[in-house]
Amino acid sequence: MLHCVLAPDLPVLMEKVQGVLGGLRMRKADLKTYRVDAETDLSEIPARLKSINLFGDAYIYYLPWLDAARFDAGFFSELLAWAQGGEFHHAFVFGVTEPFDHPLWEFLEGRARLHKAGAVRKEEEWAEFGGEVVERVLAARGRRIAGDARKELLKRCFLNPDRLRSETEKLCDYVPGEAIALAAVEKVVGDEHFDEYGLSHALQERDPRRLLKEIGRQLDRGDPPPRILGALASELRFYLLMKAAIPKEDQVLDPRQFVQRIFPKIQPLAKSFAAVDDKYGRRFKNPWGLAHAYRAIARYTRRDLVRLMKALAHANLMTREGVNPRELMHEIAFLLGPAARE
Repeated sequence: MLHCVLAPDLPVLMEKVQGVLGGLRMRKADLKTYRVDAETDLSEIPARLKSINLFGDAYIYYLPWLDAARFDAGFFSELLAWAQGGEFHHAFVFGVTEPFDHPLWEFLEGRARLHKAGAVRKEEEWAEFGGEVVERVLAARGRRIAGDARKELLKRCFLNPDRLRSETEKLCDYVPGEAIALAAVEKVVGDEHFDEYGLSHALQERDPRRLLKEIGRQLDRGDPPPRILGALASELRFYLLMKAAIPKEDQVLDPRQFVQRIFPKIQPLAKSFAAVDDKYGRRFKNPWGLAHAYRAIARYTRRDLVRLMKALAHANLMTREGVNPRELMHEIAFLLGPAARE
């Protein structure tokens, strides 16, 4: 299975690629996803597509954006030969911002494997494209949103697909119940563009690549480093509180087991935590959002969290002394990686 996505703008391209991935996973749930790094040697990709590991795992390899400067006729020919072979264990999805001149392009068009998206510039275009982004997130979480709430969400995230996806995920995690109402959007989704949830989600997944990406995006938008560091520190303090409050289990429970077995036991603590920080108090009252955080803390020891807090304090001090914050963020991201784990 070979798919290509064409969109003139990178944010739109990234979201359209995610849409194609979601469609493939719905048709074949056992497919795992593997993001190909932008700097990967293109010659490695066809070899991966033809190989099968010892366990027979099937993957969707995806390259969100293939820069036009890296268009390579030999690479396209190898992909075409693989696609024409007809025996697919894996899938490959890649995105481009402009067409390429190669028989592979005609092959993809003829097989309906070329997915095109136009530029999103106007309000009506954003309503359609953004609505697809919201529905994709909600469908994956089994949630729905009221019409006026959707309209307000699209308004607050206008022409920003990354933020729209992040804010929709945040609503699913932090707002209880099946339906998301207008009041929830007004309370949870800010008008400003500081994306605290993107940072916290990277910490939840203990994903150093995503953390660097989210930090870089915030810095590029002009958000001050102390604010970014403060958001990270706030999330880590919450993990430390959870480590202290939640009884240790022999194994990590799934969200439903957590809500049934652990959540009722820690509710008396919600008022105490609210006295420390109202935001923490609200989070301790939301069972499903707390279940996500519960699974996140299983990825950390207390020592891990303390080391990260110390690194954040050091980075905060050094940025105030004039050190380039991007250099300091790599040290923090390194502490999330496997080499730093106990």
